[in-house]
Amino acid sequence: MEYTRDLLKKEPMRLQKWMARLGLSVFYLIAGLYLVLLIKGNMNFLHWFNFVANLLIALLWTIALYGYNPERLMGKAYIHINTEVIDIKTSLWEKKQMVKWKEIRHISYRPGKYDITTNSGQTIMFSLSKLEYQMLMEVKEAINRNAEWHGLEVEE
Repeated sequence: MEYTRDLLKKEPMRLQKWMARLGLSVFYLIAGLYLVLLIKGNMNFLHWFNFVANLLIALLWTIALYGYNPERLMGKAYIHINTEVIDIKTSLWEKKQMVKWKEIRHISYRPGKYDITTNSGQTIMFSLSKLEYQMLMEVKEAINRNAEWHGLEVEE
């Protein structure tokens, strides 16, 4: 069984949320332009920094309007489980964790995490506590089915 989930995928926005983001984007754009017009030719580094920051925020809000998650510019967060490998990265700031099924000796499940012992004796902990309950159940089912396919028993 193969299970793949992109954790940064955005849900379609409702009209009210779309309009709010458009309003914020326009606000930051106008604030940046107002700063330039207000100060005219007497701008120092702090003013330029504020202007560029406002334009950048307006750009990020505009990108978010069209369904692209600006967090994707910084990295990935995903879950990929198949008959070859368990590959999990639950957040942008966490390190990717990967183990091949042929290297697994023992799997034990504790609430919110899997402890996997490899053939070399190393224990790898896959923390799933940041996932929503439904997604946690899907991951658990995928790991259990693949473990059964490989002849491994998951201790609960």
